[in-house]
Amino acid sequence: MLSYDYEKLLKCAERQLSRKIGFKFIIAKKTSVTNKIISDLIEIEKKTFKREFRYTIKEFIERSKKKDFVLFITYALRTPFGFALGYKEECNVYYLDTLATILKGRGIGKTLLHLLSIWSFEKGHICITIRTKNDKHHHTIEFYEEEGFYRIPCSSSEGIGMKKDLEQRIIDEYFRTISKQ
Repeated sequence: MLSYDYEKLLKCAERQLSRKIGFKFIIAKKTSVTNKIISDLIEIEKKTFKREFRYTIKEFIERSKKKDFVLFITYALRTPFGFALGYKEECNVYYLDTLATILKGRGIGKTLLHLLSIWSFEKGHICITIRTKNDKHHHTIEFYEEEGFYRIPCSSSEGIGMKKDLEQRIIDEYFRTISKQ
């Protein structure tokens, strides 16, 4: 398995988003959270999720303590624009807990998902699962399906369960897509 240079990968992703959207993006990879980061996550969630789908400070802290926790967060114009966070759910299964972006349809979410997929695969995870309660907004489900997720059974209280199998060829393609100049 290859080992990816995240500093280089993040710089390439930043350049791509900056060119595509028109202003300078910064992407940070974090394996822990600070009060400032939590504040930024809450700001993004306020702009993207209904109140009942938002996390509290305590919930963000709890998630940050889970095994293989990672957070990719984007900033532009000193404003947080999006984030993806996940952690190990069970043996070889990675859970994409939250993916949120202020700008929809501009490639931010896709970039964050690809970065998180590369990272989780390097940690030895063979698939990513999600559960979304956002079933009234079919664009959310369509986004994940376009990215290769398929529906899996889960309780109705958890929403819609989805899974994506991770393979070396998929991860290599994500890396090539992000790294191309």
